[in-house]
Amino acid sequence: MVYEFEYRIIYVDMPCSIKAYMSEIDGFYNIFVNSRLNCEQNEFSIRHELEHIQQKDFYKEEPVDSIEKARHSKRLVFANCI
Repeated sequence: MVYEFEYRIIYVDMPCSIKAYMSEIDGFYNIFVNSRLNCEQNEFSIRHELEHIQQKDFYKEEPVDSIEKARHSKRLVFANCI
């Protein structure tokens, strides 16, 4: 489980090709979400990033592509950009 005091969600105007990304500093996570995408996509992106936290992906030594492939295997696309 990921607790609210462990992360913050920040909406940022980004190119539509970037749905969300995350940074970690001393165990605190910033989740940057694309403000140009629709609500459904952003909810999915937030859940996706929270799954990275829950699975402790930042601390794994496997390649990022491999981690993302595992996370995206269940991915639905709601990429309506405004």
